[in-house]
Amino acid sequence: MDSESTATVKVGYDGKPGETVAAAKTPLGSYSAIDTSFTSWGIGVLFPLLPLGAAVLTACLAVRAARKCLRLDVPSASP
Repeated sequence: MDSESTATVKVGYDGKPGETVAAAKTPLGSYSAIDTSFTSWGIGVLFPLLPLGAAVLTACLAVRAARKCLRLDVPSASP
């Protein structure tokens, strides 16, 4: 089937019998139901942002540790 085709394909799906759902062709040639729930959308958006958040947090902690090391009292040479 091409992308413009509107033919009906029967897909194994854990939903209600007779329910119509969107399906997409997988790379191996079979079809899979597309999950359009809020949870799957949230995971799709937030999952790529988690490593970025972890990197920002790590950078903030590293900067804070570096500043703390620079503030250590160093004995002065003057009497």
